[in-house]
Amino acid sequence: MPLAGPDTSRLALSRAQSGVWFAQQLNPDNPLFNTSECIELRGAVDEEALVTAVSAAASEAEVLVAGFETLADGTVVQTPGARTLDLAPTVDLISVVDPWRAAHEWMARDLERPVDLSVDPCVRAAVLRLADDHVLLYLRAHHIVLDAFGFSLFNRRIAERYTAAVADAEVAAARFDSVETLIREESDYRDSTDFDADRDFWSAYLDGVDEAVALRPGPGGIARRSRGARFTLDADRQRGLVASARRSARVGATRSPPSSPPTCAGRPAARTSRSVSPS
Repeated sequence: MPLAGPDTSRLALSRAQSGVWFAQQLNPDNPLFNTSECIELRGAVDEEALVTAVSAAASEAEVLVAGFETLADGTVVQTPGARTLDLAPTVDLISVVDPWRAAHEWMARDLERPVDLSVDPCVRAAVLRLADDHVLLYLRAHHIVLDAFGFSLFNRRIAERYTAAVADAEVAAARFDSVETLIREESDYRDSTDFDADRDFWSAYLDGVDEAVALRPGPGGIARRSRGARFTLDADRQRGLVASARRSARVGATRSPPSSPPTCAGRPAARTSRSVSPS
């Protein structure tokens, strides 16, 4: 919601955003909250149209170009549209011996760059040219503005704008809610009986659950990067996972599930990564 005072464009942070903000302030040089995606494009690519599509999509999802600041009284606020997309110059790797490896090394280095939320743009994009018919679109966003679901919506909007541009067609209107609308929704939810019911549900559901298992006793340090592993599922395993998920959904439906409050950090961005490291 707008804050009291002369600058009504300043908005409070969501609770999830506040958690990310303060965690980043405790570790200002830690890039752990950077999330990224790499989209591989093969064939003829209009790079100018692609860059324009990325910039336009970012401006439509206003939180992606939000600025964050701490006021004199210690309140942290965001101003949608106060920043611009950080668009890196095209990275031309056609002449290197191994363009694919060089591209991933470039992206890994960029992902290691800490973001100063008080001054830096929260979203960065770059086109990496591996061959005349092979391009990578690299997108990096701070988790305070985007999560995995938000990334999928951002990518979809980029695709819509690029497709319309190269076809010389009209692009459909954006479907992103404003940050103000979504902050107000969260506030209304926390003042509602739904919030009380959800709190009671989860308190009862988790009553008696064992303490989380840790790899070491006591508090540990904060990692600087995440690690992942890839595994290709065959058709049988995919069907098994789907069947298991459906069984779980049927069981959950008998437990009076909560009302799914709008509290994720990325939701203001796109009704607002896959948080994937380029490796």
